[in-house]
Amino acid sequence: MHEYPFSITQHKYFVKFIKSLRPSFPMKSRVTVRKEIMDLYLEEKNLLYAQFNKLSCRVSFTMDTWTSNQNKSYLCVTAHWIDDNWNMQKRIINFMHVEGSHGGIKLSDTFFANVLNWNLDKKMFALSLDNAAANKVAVDIVVQNAKELLVCDGKFFHVRCANHILNLVARDGLSCLGNVIGNIRQFVTIIKRSPLQFEAFEKCAKECGLDTKKALSLDVATRWNSTYIMIRDAIYYKDAFDRLAKKDKERYDFINPSSTDWLNATNISKCLKKFYDVTLLFSGTSYPTANHFFRKFSEIKMTIVRWCESRDMIICSMTFSMREKFEKYWEMNNLALAVRAFLDPRYKYWMVELYLSK
Repeated sequence: MHEYPFSITQHKYFVKFIKSLRPSFPMKSRVTVRKEIMDLYLEEKNLLYAQFNKLSCRVSFTMDTWTSNQNKSYLCVTAHWIDDNWNMQKRIINFMHVEGSHGGIKLSDTFFANVLNWNLDKKMFALSLDNAAANKVAVDIVVQNAKELLVCDGKFFHVRCANHILNLVARDGLSCLGNVIGNIRQFVTIIKRSPLQFEAFEKCAKECGLDTKKALSLDVATRWNSTYIMIRDAIYYKDAFDRLAKKDKERYDFINPSSTDWLNATNISKCLKKFYDVTLLFSGTSYPTANHFFRKFSEIKMTIVRWCESRDMIICSMTFSMREKFEKYWEMNNLALAVRAFLDPRYKYWMVELYLSK
């Protein structure tokens, strides 16, 4: 659980601690511990292989690459399916170190080798990936080499990660805002990085009758939703910010957000909330969500179009950038999204017709 090394079983004070609990406990060497863990892993792997062979359904996959803090690249392949009791199941079928570049050819070869090792090549249904150029190349190669094994000749095999699309669209919009929320970010930065200033801020919040248990967050450049959370929390504490700025004019007067800053932040927050709520829905792991994708993506598309007609120039500049990115992925995905909505007996054709007409 805590990723301790196997050699902990030979650490002097760990052994002493165990002996203090039970002097007769037989300690094992790191070699023995490693062997027993690997034996258990192989036993579970064989059971999973047998389970896959009995599956009567198709299997979908997700594949993701990431880099550790040691600058080593890893690839994770996960299988997803619905069992005979209609329960969602998922298992990591490989987690491996990948040397060299993550080119499309290498990714496709690695993925297909994993599928073959588990004898799942004839049960492939779909593969979900982030929207990177190398991933598209990888999927095209897999479809080309295994076309006869896929449903509809692989037309719906490539599933672009919905959350990643939303992330790219939202980040494009935020990149156009520039210094619109600069004062709010700077104010939050000073408060978060100084214990004394944070205590003064909490005191002001209590004096304003605000709940100090609510978090005050600072955003991260690579995560658009952290910017939304920062703005949302700052708006809640607006009165505390104003009170603190009045108490300490020398420190805060030059960055104290103006009424225009707060108005802009409120309008931006309302826009980003739509993306945030949809991201939370799409992030669910214990329930099926594909049937909701078409509806939610359509609502976002209509919302972006409405924002582009806004009289607020800040909202317009943000959403014009969003619209260009969104349209690119909408053209790639709307057919597959519509099929998933159609297969939901509550929606069927009427939802597809309704939203496409809008």
